[in-house]
Amino acid sequence: MSLDKKIVEIRKNNNLSQEDLAEILNVLRQTISNWENMKCYPDIQTIIISDQFKISPDELLKDDMKMVKDIDEKVSKNSKLKIIIAILTMLIFLVFSFLILKNYIGSENKRKNESIYQKIIINLNILSFEKMDDIAFSNLIENGVKYSIYSKMPEVLEKGISARYLMKY
Repeated sequence: MSLDKKIVEIRKNNNLSQEDLAEILNVLRQTISNWENMKCYPDIQTIIISDQFKISPDELLKDDMKMVKDIDEKVSKNSKLKIIIAILTMLIFLVFSFLILKNYIGSENKRKNESIYQKIIINLNILSFEKMDDIAFSNLIENGVKYSIYSKMPEVLEKGISARYLMKY
């Protein structure tokens, strides 16, 4: 006998209306009607409550292979869903970890570049560089040759410093 017929039989053998059975099982009357008309199946907790009527879950489900297959499919889908959620959670964690690491490395590089910039500025000041219109420059005379050394500001990096021959003294 199928589950829907067993539910009707339990209800009638105990002189219960759909409303009465719904109250006992803590569900809506419409839910009982849906079970009896095979529109849906009771959940596992409700099937276990069948002990109140002295019927084991095994007895209740034994002949209804459609319900057993339906429960198996739901459990299988649920397991797959859990795996998908776990994978997505790991991916989100990895993305956030990557973003945090990237931000940390970016701030460290910025700090390092700022430190290099400050050292260069100090060295330029020692060499008597002057700043005018975002260009740092200094004149240097060596062996009778006057050199003008300049660098564009604020990108005062070693590779940006150049020198040119101006005139011989």
